[in-house]
Amino acid sequence: MTGEITLTLSREHAEILLRTLLNRNERLCDIRQQLCEPESSDELGREEGAFFEEENAVVQRVISTLCSALETVPNPSREWTRENIEELKQLAADQLTPSQIGRKLGRTEGSIQHKAGDRDISLTPQSKSGTGD
Repeated sequence: MTGEITLTLSREHAEILLRTLLNRNERLCDIRQQLCEPESSDELGREEGAFFEEENAVVQRVISTLCSALETVPNPSREWTRENIEELKQLAADQLTPSQIGRKLGRTEGSIQHKAGDRDISLTPQSKSGTGD
């Protein structure tokens, strides 16, 4: 039996939940890689791999739904703190996309692009030099 459940969350709580799920999802991917190494392809390894794949799929759906909901609900003009801007600089330097940065900072992609433009922060991935190509 499938159905829909509607939850009402404040924007703040939705952003906290989203950040928590994104962090959890990263940890799940790391754990899955450790458990599902080729040398551990026994029955337990396959069962654990299937479990993590199923859990990861659910987490991805919830993350996607939260991102969509947060993008459609306007964010009351939340000021950018010095810490927010430093984190934006670091995430841009780490070559995350504006969408990824927005999810990590709880802001829209447009907000990230606007602030990066205001502060001359490059959101363009830098090519790696010295590859000999």
